[in-house]
Amino acid sequence: MEKIRKRIMFAIELILGLLIGVMIIVNFIQMLTRYFINISVSWVEDFSILGLYWLFGLGVPLAWIAGGHMEMNILENLMSRKFKLVISYITQVFGVVMGVVYIVTGMRSLMLNKGYVMSIMGFDEMWRYVPVVVCGVLLILASIFNFAELIVTHGESMEKVQEEQND
Repeated sequence: MEKIRKRIMFAIELILGLLIGVMIIVNFIQMLTRYFINISVSWVEDFSILGLYWLFGLGVPLAWIAGGHMEMNILENLMSRKFKLVISYITQVFGVVMGVVYIVTGMRSLMLNKGYVMSIMGFDEMWRYVPVVVCGVLLILASIFNFAELIVTHGESMEKVQEEQND
């Protein structure tokens, strides 16, 4: 499971890294052309906004699968192993629920904005909401992956924890 996790994280990190690199280069070119040649590249702002949406859409699931979301480490020492396991299960279920919320919200926004063109690039405004839907799908998959890893890899089931506490 760890190999799969690392491959998934590497793929998402590679996409995010390329996106950030392209955004930096495009914005740097925009800065040079605007201030030194007095020519403004009109589509850079739209590209940057879409890039930020995709950073969110891929970054949230990456943080989830990496376990990079906020933890309460101070309280962790005070919790029993069983309680920590219950919290881990609840957290992954919460990830699935939030994924569904992202998908529903993103799809609704897609439908509401379909047909509107307000960008300089001339793309349909519905495309701004595709990263929200992708984020929801990937968040659900990341939560299921983490949940399966809790059970399969670490053998963290309620029965096992209960048996260990009884010993």
